[in-house]
Amino acid sequence: MGARAQSGGQPGAYLRAPVDAEAAAMGGAESASPGYFSTWWNPAQLSLIDKRLFSFGAGLYSMGRTEAFASFEFKLPPRVGIGLGALYRGDPFIDNLYNASEEKLDAGSFTTLTVKAALSYLITRRLSAGLSVGFFYQRVPTSYVKTSLTYSDATAVGGFSLAVQYKPADSLMLALIVRDVNPLQLLTGAPASIDMEWQVSSSLEQDYGLGDEGSPSLITDMVMPVFVLASAYHASLQGKPLMWTCDLNGYIVDGTFTRLDKMAAQFFTGFEWQCWSTFCLRTGLGDIVIDRDIVSDGGSYWRDFTFKITAGFGWELVKVRKGLVLNYAVTTDKVWAGIDQKLDLVYKF
Repeated sequence: MGARAQSGGQPGAYLRAPVDAEAAAMGGAESASPGYFSTWWNPAQLSLIDKRLFSFGAGLYSMGRTEAFASFEFKLPPRVGIGLGALYRGDPFIDNLYNASEEKLDAGSFTTLTVKAALSYLITRRLSAGLSVGFFYQRVPTSYVKTSLTYSDATAVGGFSLAVQYKPADSLMLALIVRDVNPLQLLTGAPASIDMEWQVSSSLEQDYGLGDEGSPSLITDMVMPVFVLASAYHASLQGKPLMWTCDLNGYIVDGTFTRLDKMAAQFFTGFEWQCWSTFCLRTGLGDIVIDRDIVSDGGSYWRDFTFKITAGFGWELVKVRKGLVLNYAVTTDKVWAGIDQKLDLVYKF
């Protein structure tokens, strides 16, 4: 697959995949009206929830990557919503690594942790706004001494998401969200980006065979902001509720807020059909990349074109406990090399 098949390689690329099973099953289109984990998807939704929500879940990606999340969200009547959520993503078992002498290195791991806190305010019955702030941590192996890996890490605080949600009709919800910016840096004259400052370890053994670890270098990655337009439309199918969701994620500027030479968008869409009172089916398409090549280089665009197919369900476990919902999702991965799966529980009380 070509470069279009992957959104990796850019700072913060690990943040782009859908988090919870509901969103994953619907192609990743969850921003306009998330059922839970609004702290992550759309903080403006928090002031519209009518119950306290506690959710947690885990996911297993192709090629051994894993994730886990938890969130707690509630409303302070009549107009304020509050949320707190955390997400782990990484690979706990990186093995089959060798040094320059073909000696096998110790197994390693890749770790990210993202924590977000959010606040929402209901301006009118149809309009709400929200803000979230995040803490970001990453740790990866970057070198070795003899057969032992050395790690580098990066942290950032202050990654904001700004959201506005509007309901023009009872059947339609619209949202505009800007994710992963840091406007506080504008006060110092710096770009409003999330700066991930890496303490990158180096090893003299790797370069010179001296068996002594060198001094770490400081490298700053700037996470690209994401501009999101989202909608959720409510209809019916065979007399049962049907919801159609769409997300369009735009990548317009880089971490320095300079216009990208090749701007791009990712399109996600999904459906949820409440076929029984306690059971719903979900399906969707995700990660459809749209860029200028579709016009200027159509042959290359369609040769590298790829997307995700997603499916899943939501099941209210009323016989176990009222308000407890089980969600499951299965999706193809972006390059069709395997499948990803997610499972979570949501408790509404």
